[in-house]
Amino acid sequence: WAHIPLLLFESRFFMADVAVLAGNAAREIIENLGFEMADVEYVREDGQMCLNFYIRSKAGVNIDDCETVSRAIDEAVENANPTSDKPYCLCVSTWGDRALKNDADFNFFINVPVEIKIKKAILGKKKKFVGLLKDFDEVSVTVEIDNEKTVFEKSNIDIIRPYIGF
Repeated sequence: WAHIPLLLFESRFFMADVAVLAGNAAREIIENLGFEMADVEYVREDGQMCLNFYIRSKAGVNIDDCETVSRAIDEAVENANPTSDKPYCLCVSTWGDRALKNDADFNFFINVPVEIKIKKAILGKKKKFVGLLKDFDEVSVTVEIDNEKTVFEKSNIDIIRPYIGF
């Protein structure tokens, strides 16, 4: 049983390596089509391994864009053989309401509506807020809510993601 944690550790690294190799093979193609490759994940979904590319554009991304990118990157990713001949499903998707994780994500969504859920309630015991992302730094995020800027400490943020209202 002592080898199981090592196998899990190696498996996580293999999955990250697959995403990096696939992303390297596809990045230039995606950018040449006018999109940003926001993230790549190699994950198990519904019993199969999936190589998920997440794209975004200030002009927006629709289903036809995802199909165009998928067709354009398919051969390059296949030739890069990131899974060492193991089968996978190639998926291209819009960023949607995925959590913002890094500076590139925060920069992309400046002046865009975001939803913030916090760990410890503030402002009248609220834990969920919607407003325009205005600024961020290493320790905080500033959001304009009802024409007033509110600063949230990153350590108190449970999740921050683009707001998709209906």
